[in-house]
Amino acid sequence: YNNFDSVIMTSATLTVDKKFNFFANRCGVNLIKKEKISFHHFLSSFDFKKQIQFLLPKGISFKSLKKEKHFEESVKFLEKAIIASNGGALVLCTSFEQVDQLYEKLVRPLSKKNIWLLRQRRGGSPTSVIRDFTNDINSVLIGTETLWQGVDVPGESLRALFIYKILYRRPDLPLIKARREELDKKGQNGFSNYYEPLAAMALKQGFGRLIRKKTDTGIAVMLEDGLLDKPMLVNSLPDGVEPKRVDPSQIYEMLAKLAESINNKIS
Repeated sequence: YNNFDSVIMTSATLTVDKKFNFFANRCGVNLIKKEKISFHHFLSSFDFKKQIQFLLPKGISFKSLKKEKHFEESVKFLEKAIIASNGGALVLCTSFEQVDQLYEKLVRPLSKKNIWLLRQRRGGSPTSVIRDFTNDINSVLIGTETLWQGVDVPGESLRALFIYKILYRRPDLPLIKARREELDKKGQNGFSNYYEPLAAMALKQGFGRLIRKKTDTGIAVMLEDGLLDKPMLVNSLPDGVEPKRVDPSQIYEMLAKLAESINNKIS
């Protein structure tokens, strides 16, 4: 930073738990004299309280259910929820295995309702599938980590966002493991000071796919009702966003009303 007279860094995802500490430590800003640094947190131009609802279906939890049971419950929920919303949905997963498994289970029942199910494929560019998703307001796109931060689809084509689980990086990845161990050696707790903030940042980025302009409205659903037990992640969401644990039947009703309002708007 000494090579520049001034540096401005700006993003919607710089803070974790409403603080800049994680960003400052990752980017070396913490090494600069404090009197030379100024942090500012500006309110969003979006009214999230009015534009979005963030819902957690009761009884669906990756943490408390076995992996296979969580998948079964998620498939049942997603089929009903996507049919209720008449498509217009993005499903964010944390692996291609999840993408492929969900696609195989959902493609037939959704096609019977004339809902086009798309998926991100391994090794390929997501550009064309995102374009197809954008052009068909009743289609559904299932994707993995690339789509958590690489999708900009304003308007009716993206009105429902489903997040399969919290995106925790694989703890055995060499870089992740080394950084956690280094912090642990310094007595700084590698989980709460590095691993958990990574998940908070990923959640903010994924959540940010839904509202792209002031006229957008939508419903976000995370298939992990244990999110409310993770204050760092909840507090990292934009101001005005309050996750609520509700019965799945209520979510279906809300999605149906949203689909009806959009149909009325375009008809």
